[in-house]
Amino acid sequence: GKLGRNPIHVALAYVLAQPFPVIPLIGPRTLGELEDSLSALDINLTPDQVKWLEG
Repeated sequence: GKLGRNPIHVALAYVLAQPFPVIPLIGPRTLGELEDSLSALDINLTPDQVKWLEG
């Protein structure tokens, strides 16, 4: 809620924020879903936000 984004966007941003190489797998059914999921690339989680998500 604090980021003003949907949970799926935060989840994808969390995966991308890991300190090791990752490739998030998504399963969009439409081009719109793909474009929506790709908006997670614009989210830069702080270390404190990542820690909170892990807690």
